[in-house]
Amino acid sequence: MMQAGPQLNTAFSMDVGAQELLYVVAPMITSFGVLLFGTSFNVVFMATLLILGNLAFAWHPIARSQSAEQSTGTRSAPLRIATFRRLVVLQFLIGIPMGTLAIILTTFGEYHGSDLAAGILLGVNGVGALVGTIWIGKRPFRTPLASALRWTAICFGMSFLGVAFLDLPFPLFTAAAFVAGIGFPMALTQVFHMVAQSVPVGSLNEANAWVVSAVGVGIAEGTWLSGMIIGTLGSVNGAMLTVGLAAAAAVLGGLSAPRGTRESMPEPSVKG
Repeated sequence: MMQAGPQLNTAFSMDVGAQELLYVVAPMITSFGVLLFGTSFNVVFMATLLILGNLAFAWHPIARSQSAEQSTGTRSAPLRIATFRRLVVLQFLIGIPMGTLAIILTTFGEYHGSDLAAGILLGVNGVGALVGTIWIGKRPFRTPLASALRWTAICFGMSFLGVAFLDLPFPLFTAAAFVAGIGFPMALTQVFHMVAQSVPVGSLNEANAWVVSAVGVGIAEGTWLSGMIIGTLGSVNGAMLTVGLAAAAAVLGGLSAPRGTRESMPEPSVKG
């Protein structure tokens, strides 16, 4: 649907930007649903929104036409491709810091006795993500994509270390939250580009489902681990350990990133 080059890069960046926006808007929708329907019925409300969104996407004429085109192309199981397996692992690892982030920001607010701090910090982090989205969308890649992705993931992990210190004054911690938001959308955009270059066209739907699911699992894992660690060690020590582990996960993801877009590509298995 999109042409390779600036148009595709902008499309990937807008998609990632929309996902980042959801990280800010979704908690507000959830709060509204709890207020309006109560806790139990809010689960039904949110599930309904999810189903309606999926149906709207599936039945959109553009989505249906693209599915028809892909069904006639070459198909191969994406997980048979070494490059793609590395991308799935990377997605999982960079999702861990994102799952940790909400817990850390909430813990900062509780540590300083502020009910508003977490919401403000999440918003600032979202602004950082928007900056990263605009940056990656407007600037062409000047280095090989695999190398750019590797260093983006490593820098994302390092930039996350600033939110480890709950004793920081609010302005400094706010700046750290802003910086921590920049790298994630840049890495996601690069991952989607690499998927498009590494997987046969007929397998892109399955491939994108795998990478999106991997980052979702990483986010869930990060949330669970950070809650468990902070609950066990307390706010200050728990935050430092949690952020350190999350940053290390992102750096490890960068180090394990593919070295190119076509590592051990198998022969197509099915012709539609």
